[in-house]
Amino acid sequence: MTNLRHWPGAERRRPSLGSPSYLHLRELANAIWTFAESLPTSSDLRLLDVGCSRKPYYPYFATRVRQYVGVDASITIGQPDCICVAERLPFAEGTFDITLSTQMIAYVDDPVAVLREMGRVLRPGGTLLLSTHGLFPNMRDVWHMTDTGLHRVAEMAGFEVVRIIPNGGAVMCLFQLLALYVGTVTNAMPGPVRRVLVPLIVALNIAGLALDRLAGGRAAHFASANFLVVARTAGRN
Repeated sequence: MTNLRHWPGAERRRPSLGSPSYLHLRELANAIWTFAESLPTSSDLRLLDVGCSRKPYYPYFATRVRQYVGVDASITIGQPDCICVAERLPFAEGTFDITLSTQMIAYVDDPVAVLREMGRVLRPGGTLLLSTHGLFPNMRDVWHMTDTGLHRVAEMAGFEVVRIIPNGGAVMCLFQLLALYVGTVTNAMPGPVRRVLVPLIVALNIAGLALDRLAGGRAAHFASANFLVVARTAGRN
């Protein structure tokens, strides 16, 4: 088996401190790992990763699920087991125990329809893990969600929301936005200037992490760069 430490997508699981996206990716990875760690080892669970790309979080679940299936609409940058659109998943009802979808729902035309389809392939009592941008300057996103909006969309799709986990508080969100801005400026600069600006990104990430901890993650639902939704099919135990 491939050494899981070197599994593709390490920049999602262990983002570099010099990455402009370090803060929210670090918090998201920690939240997904915490969920995976709560599962029994060598279980009989089946997981579907929708919009899987390179399946960056597979190592977290490798010893926790019997089957990990990844689907994506493209093989350009990923390694899906099945090519399909999220609105039409080629699986029977109740096939999976867990549906995971990270940073994908913001790009679809109809998020409620996509979530309904994810719910259809979940068994009774199955779990949805869904992450997406909150306050985040990505102009390719069709949707930017608040925690209230995510709660509403999940309920409209037939889910009961267990909890919505902000990936960092308002202080971290501020520093995440600053780091992304500096990163954008850095990419447009010539090499010598770029080398000067990269340490600034590192400093912003360190400061954002430390100050958010001091603030206790306050006002996370007011301003967070990213959210992780944990939900289950409504009316099922």
